[in-house]
Amino acid sequence: MLLARDYIARCAACYPEKVAYIDGERRRTWRQMHQRSDQLAAALQQLGVGVGDPVALLAHDHLELIEHWFACMKIGAPRVGINWRYAPREMLHLIRDSGARVLIVQAELVDLLGTELDALRNEGLTLVGVGKGHDLPVDYEALIEHQMQAPRLPPLTPDHRIAISYTTGTT
Repeated sequence: MLLARDYIARCAACYPEKVAYIDGERRRTWRQMHQRSDQLAAALQQLGVGVGDPVALLAHDHLELIEHWFACMKIGAPRVGINWRYAPREMLHLIRDSGARVLIVQAELVDLLGTELDALRNEGLTLVGVGKGHDLPVDYEALIEHQMQAPRLPPLTPDHRIAISYTTGTT
């Protein structure tokens, strides 16, 4: 039985040099997406993320969003997308309600969380910044660049949660 995480490895094996994603001037092949998501997955595990531990992302649609999805799928950590258009109060509710262990935040969006960053840190949330000037304790690229170990791929079944998605309540 194939899990969602298996498709990433399969694409990397079958189409290693084919462009998988384009983000403006940045391009990533399937091999790069597989490698970078492996590195992020292993880094998340070193931060204490295990099967069932949500990992949240507050970012625009960039390559890091896809790497986050893939990394979470690989280690069985439900992915939580935080809509940057929400009011800060709503964002904070989602972060806390989901039980996220790690929050990855795009540099341009850090200010949306305002004065709550210290409170989130004190609650045990690990804050990871993406891009220049985020001023958060952990840097996304540094996590990936310094990760030399492969992630430990835990046994998963189709019943494991892959994401926690919140809606605005409209139909």
